[in-house]
Amino acid sequence: MSHPVVDAELVRRVASLAKLDLNDDQVVQAVGELNRMLDFVDLLSEADVDSLPPLVHPHDVLDAVRDDLPEAGLSRSDALANAARHDDTCFRVPPVLG
Repeated sequence: MSHPVVDAELVRRVASLAKLDLNDDQVVQAVGELNRMLDFVDLLSEADVDSLPPLVHPHDVLDAVRDDLPEAGLSRSDALANAARHDDTCFRVPPVLG
């Protein structure tokens, strides 16, 4: 199976959508790297896995989880004691948007 070739035009279009400003050298590098990655995926797709059993978990050990039980948390004063800035009732943080 052959993948479509990634060219400079495609890289520039995707970079524009991702709001990335790539120079010509970076575009050339990205074209090469993306084509090598797709070549590797093509190579993986050629592997004969028909005789292998389906893999549900990569290992036999499942996560050991505990019950989610409510427990006492920090008091407001204890939580605010660790804050860099607060107003005695709330954390103070710099504005995030404009």
